[in-house]
Amino acid sequence: MERRGLYEQEVKFEVVSVEEVQRFLERHGFIKLDECMEADYYYDHPCKSFQTTDEALRLRLRRCTNSATAALTYKGPRMRGEKHVKKREEIELYFDDRELAKISLLLDRLGFKLISSFTKTRTLYQSRGLRASIDHLHGVGYFLELELVDELSKQLMTDLVSKLIHELKLKPVEKTYLEICLELTTCKASFTHQ
Repeated sequence: MERRGLYEQEVKFEVVSVEEVQRFLERHGFIKLDECMEADYYYDHPCKSFQTTDEALRLRLRRCTNSATAALTYKGPRMRGEKHVKKREEIELYFDDRELAKISLLLDRLGFKLISSFTKTRTLYQSRGLRASIDHLHGVGYFLELELVDELSKQLMTDLVSKLIHELKLKPVEKTYLEICLELTTCKASFTHQ
């Protein structure tokens, strides 16, 4: 059996004006899909440090306007992508949100240690081959994530990243939300899976 994962390609920006970013997305054809609350739980491996290997294991509960989902996600080490774009392997398993506590218990029994948890409010947008989200990372601030969904939209993403930097004066953020939360220790978990 071949073991190949999918790759996420995304860029994150620190946001000063949410309204300005919303107008930018609308001007460039993005449609608002939903608003969600996400609780993220990050675990460390019992035999190696994910922080050292630049990997991550995340358990997520997402509650949106009309749905609730849960996912267990492995993220591989970051690779070189286009300028400012973070590329890494991502393997994601979705399951019923009512199973989240059992999955958390299973990880605990297998020796995985919870190292951080935090909540963000996320407004989801979609356009031609791209996804965007305006995230309020509780206890920290606002961010914009732009993610490539279709390789045919790679040039569009490159153009939008350039416009966000030059027109809106947004600064790309290389760190993951986990790294930000571990560094600042101000992230807040607003709801739990218990």
